[in-house]
This record gives sequence, C-alpha cells and structure tokens, in this order.
Amino acid sequence: MEVKNELKSVIDWSLNKDQNPTFKKYNINPACGGLLYGPSDFNKRDFAEGIARESGINFKCVDLSSGWDQSSFEERNLTKEFDEAIAMQPCLLLLHNLDKAMNSDRFFNQLLTEVDGTNKKELILLATTINPKDIPSTLLRPGRFELVRFVGSFQSELKSFEERYQPKFQLSFDTTNDTLQDDDIYS
Repeated sequence: MEVKNELKSVIDWSLNKDQNPTFKKYNINPACGGLLYGPSDFNKRDFAEGIARESGINFKCVDLSSGWDQSSFEERNLTKEFDEAIAMQPCLLLLHNLDKAMNSDRFFNQLLTEVDGTNKKELILLATTINPKDIPSTLLRPGRFELVRFVGSFQSELKSFEERYQPKFQLSFDTTNDTLQDDDIYS
C-alpha cells in the first residue's frame, strides 16, 4: 500500500534527520505529521498502530471522540497526553477522531501549542478523521499535519454511497468494474 510506505518513510526521515546530509545542508526538517482520512468502516487506528510496530517505534493513541467536549476540557489533559508520548519516544502519537474535538477553541489553541513544541523531538504525529474538510487549514501546514492521505478502499466508499442513495434513486452498482449504471433512474 502506497500510503503505508509513505508513512514509514516519514517515520524514518523524522528519526534519522540528523544523519541525513540533505536535511543538514539545507537546514530543513522532514514532515513530522500527517492526517489520515477515510470511511468510518476502515480502521485507521489499527492501520497507524501497524505502521508504528513495523517501524519499531512506540505507539500511543488518544481517542478524541469521548471525553474531550467543551464542558469538560482542560488543557492539562492534552499536555499530559503529549508528555506521555514524549516520554515514550521514539513514538507515533495518534490523535484519533480529531474532528470530534475541533468545536473547542481552547482545545484547538492548546493543540497548536503542543504540536509546535514537538518539532525537535522524536515524536511523529498522526491524526484521523472521516472528512479532512472538518480540520482547520491552520493544522495542515508544514511542521504540523502536512501529509494528508486517504486510507480505505474505493469499494467501501461505493458501498457507503450505495447505502445512502439506492433506496431513494434505485441506483445499481457494478462493483467489479467500479462503474455506476443508471438503470431505472428515470423510469
């Protein structure tokens, strides 16, 4: 899988940036984070954990879909999670379901502070979401979550589309050829 190899390269570059003559010569930092997006039925958490294991680094997952709402959020919770990941370095820190926590300005500001503080450490950041449009563009710049990649399969996207619209429009799908056929749409 292309995304898997690309993420493993990001991990390798991040951990070995001091030994890379190109990075030294031009005083540049490699990508240190990425955003994985795709259908909800594709287990992005397990995908990220598998990449960490294959790369021989530690893995820490923070599930933001529960317990990170505006009413109960405290900045020290996020700082604690980052501190634990830094103590485990080299480590891949996954912020699972990042879009679920984007409704809190306090969370967003603290996240920016924590992410910007990880550039000098052996910490690779990944985040997951279903829709990358739910993530502010401020987070998707170099030095943050700059690598944005789709994970999943076209078949699962097609199935999701089919489940949503087939009862309404009576569409049929030929998933063996990845084509849409319009029989009985206008009849």
